[in-house]
Parts: sequence; C-alpha cells; structure tokens
Amino acid sequence: MNEEIVIADSSILICFANAKQMNLLKELTEKIIIPQAVYQEIEAKGKPGTDEILRCDWIETKSIKTKEALKKLPQRLGKGEKEAIILAKELNG
Repeated sequence: MNEEIVIADSSILICFANAKQMNLLKELTEKIIIPQAVYQEIEAKGKPGTDEILRCDWIETKSIKTKEALKKLPQRLGKGEKEAIILAKELNG
C-alpha cells in the first residue's frame, strides 16, 4: 500500500484547531509532516488551538535539506510556506 504524504503549512492546522476539528483532519490522513519553520510559527503564535496542534503525535516535524532553495521562491511567501513547498518536493508529497 502506498502511503500518501501530506505536507502542511500553519494555516490549515490553525483553522482545524480553532474549529476544534483536529479529529476530522486525523480521519483524513494518518500522518501530516510539517517543516521546522511551520512548527516554529505555530508555537510562536500562541493562538487558540496551538496546544491542540502541538499535542498531536501524528504531526511530524522535519527539516528541509536544501536551504538554498528558499532563495528561489517568491519573496511574498512566508518562510513556513516556502519550507512546505520545498519539503513537499524533497519527500514527493
């Protein structure tokens, strides 16, 4: 069986957490991978839902391998969005 890799940025996680629907997100996928920058965004914001996200043992944090790729993406994107794009390419997500 092929496991689908889901890479997320902070927006979708915060939306599900604020709606108290992290369980629904868990039903849709067994595992979500977030880049380190997304983890830091979620942790730093301290918004409602942050604790729920950080307690999810099915959300895995990974660092990107190609940091130089950050410079190639549009400046209007946040660091978390850029790292999510790069991580998706690195992991074929």
